[in-house]
Amino acid sequence: METSPEEDVIHTFRREYKKIRALVRLSSTTNNKIKIASLLKEIYAVAGTVREYQLQQYIVKEAEENMKLTEYGNSLQKKISYSLNILRKKAATPHAKRSLHVLRKKFPEKINSPQAYQFIRIKIFHLLQLMEIKNKKDENIHGIRKTIKDLSNTFNTIRSLNLASVPILTHNQEEQFHNLSYQMGLFQDLCCVLSLLKPADLRRLPAAEADLLNRIKMKKIKIKKEEKRKILIELKKLQSILKKFAEDHFMN
Repeated sequence: METSPEEDVIHTFRREYKKIRALVRLSSTTNNKIKIASLLKEIYAVAGTVREYQLQQYIVKEAEENMKLTEYGNSLQKKISYSLNILRKKAATPHAKRSLHVLRKKFPEKINSPQAYQFIRIKIFHLLQLMEIKNKKDENIHGIRKTIKDLSNTFNTIRSLNLASVPILTHNQEEQFHNLSYQMGLFQDLCCVLSLLKPADLRRLPAAEADLLNRIKMKKIKIKKEEKRKILIELKKLQSILKKFAEDHFMN
């Protein structure tokens, strides 16, 4: 799936923001004064909206193998242009640059091992709690993925800080972590795509366009159901690994 330079920039920004957020959370275990400015959170949220609409454009490309989706495609492009305009304005303000500068200055010179240990302990037990939920809904899977991403970013930070006494997953275990996170990311993309194909919106389109999008929607629902089944199987495997990890490092 080819991506545009604009999509790559937004994806990179969101990925780097999540790394910063993980570092803020890790630092805040002993210093709760560190907070991400509301403007930076707004920029992240608008970037997320743009990305959701960009995902929807792939639906248009897929559908246009059969028929041109003129009205739906134009409507989507207007939404993307509008959101991008807001994003550019917010990101270009002096306040945005100042907020990043202030955030960097607030980071402690070093993060100690007990601090990192406590953060990982809390996150691991929180993740295990989420995994215990029966009949997991889509939002439960999304919550699990967010916690996995937080932990992954924290493990990377701990490695970069050479905190050897802090327990982290083995290379193979972390690979399972990443693979499942990626799988859940694709699942979340499907959820986003389907959430934007609202019946009320489709009814406003020409009948032929609405019919084609409805057929694509039904196909995506089937794919989503199968992906969820696979994810739940992999979650069971990861749950066993994390339980053993918690027993070995946090239950002595």
